[in-house]
Amino acid sequence: MPDVAASDKPLRVVMWGTYDLGKPRTRILRDGLLEIGVEVTEIHGEVWSSDTDKSQLSWAMMFLRLFQIFLAYPALIYRYLRSPQMIW
Repeated sequence: MPDVAASDKPLRVVMWGTYDLGKPRTRILRDGLLEIGVEVTEIHGEVWSSDTDKSQLSWAMMFLRLFQIFLAYPALIYRYLRSPQMIW
């Protein structure tokens, strides 16, 4: 079997969670990784898309978002474990 150096394998990254796609830093990070040839898999739960400024959320809306996050993570875990890129 040929000896393959770690640098010969493409770098793979999983972006996983309920991160806010409305924020430029997330898109810049993802796009930058793709631009340099990193294989990016996104496993994303959409929770924050309707909130432009999280600091302005009322207590009721924050409770609703926390409930949505609570519901999103079991599905995210399931999707991560079922991902074809998972290597054990």
